[in-house]
Amino acid sequence: MKNQLHPRMQLVSFSFFAFTYFVILTNTKAQTAISSASMSYYAVSYSSANDYTTPGSGSVSSPGFPTSTTYTVTYLNGSNNHLKLNTFTIGANVYSIDSKNTSSNITLQRKANSNFSATSTREILFYEVSSTDATTFNLKPAYESSIVNQLQSEVMNRGTDNLFLNGCVGCTSQYNYSNVERLDKVWSSNLKSTIANYYGFLIVERGGNDAFKIAAITAVDGSNNPTAWGSLVSVSNSSHWGSTGTSIATQVFKKDNETINNTVFNTGSGQDHTNTSDSYFEPNVSLTAQNLKGTYISFADLGIGNNQDIYGYSIFANDVPSGMNSADIADISNDTNYPTNTTTDGTLDLISGPLVVNNVMLYTAKGEMENVHVKDVMRNNCYHVPSPFQEQLIIKHEDCVEKLLKVKIYNITGDLLISDFQTEENGNFNIDTHSLETGIYLLYLEMEKSVKVVRVMKN
Repeated sequence: MKNQLHPRMQLVSFSFFAFTYFVILTNTKAQTAISSASMSYYAVSYSSANDYTTPGSGSVSSPGFPTSTTYTVTYLNGSNNHLKLNTFTIGANVYSIDSKNTSSNITLQRKANSNFSATSTREILFYEVSSTDATTFNLKPAYESSIVNQLQSEVMNRGTDNLFLNGCVGCTSQYNYSNVERLDKVWSSNLKSTIANYYGFLIVERGGNDAFKIAAITAVDGSNNPTAWGSLVSVSNSSHWGSTGTSIATQVFKKDNETINNTVFNTGSGQDHTNTSDSYFEPNVSLTAQNLKGTYISFADLGIGNNQDIYGYSIFANDVPSGMNSADIADISNDTNYPTNTTTDGTLDLISGPLVVNNVMLYTAKGEMENVHVKDVMRNNCYHVPSPFQEQLIIKHEDCVEKLLKVKIYNITGDLLISDFQTEENGNFNIDTHSLETGIYLLYLEMEKSVKVVRVMKN
C-alpha cells in the first residue's frame, strides 16, 4: 500500500529587513528523486468538534475492523499536529515550496467499475497516528472531509491511500478501492515560465514505491475545464523517488458518501458491511511507519517551452497508455485508455497536491547570495542592481568575470516591458525607465553561464 510571471506562475520573493529576495530554480532533469528534505511540525489549536465514534469498515486485513465494533476517533492530539515541508534538496540545489503557486481547483474524474457507479464516491484518507489501542485512534493532524481538500492543502502527515485502485473485485484484504481515474489540478489563471527549465513540481508520497503518469494541461475551456494536454511523463516506482528522511505510522479511513453496493466485498470476505452511506470515516487499515518520499518534475520535461502557458496538470494511474493524445485523455469512458481493473498500478498514496517549487538561492538586489548552504553554487555575482530605482535604472559593473548579455524588465504578470538598453564604456547598463509606473517589476539578467531574476521596485 501504500506570481504572477503570469497569473498561475508567481515567482517567490521574500522580504527580510531592508532587502528584497527573489528565488530562482536551477535546471534539473525531470522525475528526479530528491536527495533530502527539511520538515517540521507546528501546533494547531485543539478542538474536539470533529471527534466521533463509528463502526468499523468491515475490513478483514490484520487487525481487522469489524462493523460490530465501535471505534473512537480523535484529532489534533499533542503539539506536533501538522507536518510541514520546509525545503528539499537535489544534489547541491536547495528548493522551497511556493505556496502562492499552489492555489487551484482539483477535480477527481470518476467512472463506473464493478464496485461503483460513476456517481458514487468513496473518500479514503490516512492520518499520522499519535497513539492507539484496540478501539481508539488518536490522530495528530486535523480532520479533513475529502481527498480534494487534502490535496489542496500542504499538510504532509495526512494523505490519500491507493488513489487509483479500482480492480479489487471481491477484495478481502484491504477494502480501499474506489472509482477515481484521473486527477485534474487547474489553476485559477495560467502560469507562464520565461525559462521552462527553471520551474517545476514536487510530488510527495507515503512510501515512495508507486508509479504513476502525469501530463501538463495546455488548454482549458471557459469554465476552466481541461481541453488539451501535453505528452504523458512516467514516474517509476523506485528510481524516481527520494527520501525526505521522515517516517510516519498511519491509520487509513474510508467513507462512502453515497449508497454503494458492497455485496461483492461482503460475499468474498464474510463481513457484513451495509449497502448504505457512512456517517463518518471508518477505520480501514493500520500501517506501520513508512518513509515520506518525493520526486521533482520540471515544466520543460512536461513539454512546456519558454513563454508557453501551462494551466495545471493531470495525474493518472500507471496503466494508462503512454501514447494517449488529448482526445484520448479527455475520454474517461474509454476502458482502453482508463482500465477499470487497475490494481498495483493504482496504489499511489499521494500526500499533498503536487507543489510548484523554486530553488532556494536567495539574492539581495545587489546580487549577493544570502543562503550559506549554497553559497558556492553560483559565482561572479558582480553586477549591482539598485532597488528602488527611479527614472533611470543603472546596473553597475563590478569587475565581473562573467559577461552580462541581456537585460529585460517584466511586469509581475509576465509581460515584457523593456528589452532595449545602452551600455556605457565602463561596462554599466543604463536603462530608461521613465515610462514605468511606480510598482514592482521582475528584472531578468542573462549572463554567459547563468541567469538571475530579481524583484525590483520603482519609486
